[in-house]
Amino acid sequence: MTTTQQHSTKQDILKHLLKRGQATAHELAEALAISPQATRRHLKDLEAEGLIGYESVQLGMGRPQHIYTLTSSGRDRF
Repeated sequence: MTTTQQHSTKQDILKHLLKRGQATAHELAEALAISPQATRRHLKDLEAEGLIGYESVQLGMGRPQHIYTLTSSGRDRF
């Protein structure tokens, strides 16, 4: 994947979060038609850059889900 594609995908994730307010990695993967693994890699990078954050939410049995949202720095990009 080229740097331009990565930037574009990360930008698409930020735009989706701006539009929707919040989303899980699975929801983002489906919306952007990319694999959940690739989505999580981009989310990790965006979190390291301080552009997104997440809250762990327990929904029934199993692992908690991470709900991702933009930080104020992420919103400042727009």
